[in-house]
Amino acid sequence: MESLKVPEEIREIFDDGLAAQNCRDECINSLFKAKRAIYYSKKHLQANRKAWELIFEVWPELKGKYCSYSYRSGLVTIKDDADNPAA
Repeated sequence: MESLKVPEEIREIFDDGLAAQNCRDECINSLFKAKRAIYYSKKHLQANRKAWELIFEVWPELKGKYCSYSYRSGLVTIKDDADNPAA
C-alpha cells in the first residue's frame, strides 16, 4: 500500500463533507428536520465528489485504482490489487 499526502485545500473540502455528514446525522435524529437532512446529505456527496475530482487532477495515475482517504491523517491510501474488494 502506498500513501500520499493530500494538499490542504483538498483536505478542507473533505472536512466540509464530513461536517455536512455530521449535520445530516443530527437532522436525521430530529423528528422535523427531514428536508435539512436531505440538504446536508447532498452537500456531503457534492464535497466528496469535488475532493476526489481534485485528487485525480493532482494524481491522474490513481484513476481506476482503489483509494481511500483518512480524515485523521490527511492521506490517500492506494490499495494493492490484492486488497481491492472490487477486483
